[in-house]
Amino acid sequence: MYYAGNATKITGLSYRQLDNVVRNRLLQPSRGAAHGRGTVRGFSERDLIALRLVKELLDAGHRLSPFMHMIRYVQHGRGLPPLDQLDGKVLVSNGREAHVVDGAKMNLSGTLQTRRMLHVVDLGAAAGHVHHRIQQVARKPK
Repeated sequence: MYYAGNATKITGLSYRQLDNVVRNRLLQPSRGAAHGRGTVRGFSERDLIALRLVKELLDAGHRLSPFMHMIRYVQHGRGLPPLDQLDGKVLVSNGREAHVVDGAKMNLSGTLQTRRMLHVVDLGAAAGHVHHRIQQVARKPK
């Protein structure tokens, strides 16, 4: 479990951004939601990957609402490989459904013929960032 302070260090979100995401119920901590002032929020590794995607979307200037189904899939979706097995994986969505696919084997031209628009997120890069930052935070002396 990772608390809010470490979640900000790992994901790159500011505390204000993290608080805004949680208060507006865009993403709820899996390991313990805050219930009033002074209570602790606990985030899982999947929560951290979802929060890293939030950070990347905000940095790119996107609103979060069109991507919420993807963020929720990363946080709660069945079939998502463990953190250490996401290297090279991308998350593809048609706006309703999200699927994890191997980025090297993805055929965008075939996929684009059947859909007008797709959202593609480099899940491996987000997971790699989170994994690297978790190791850095764990090594840092208290």
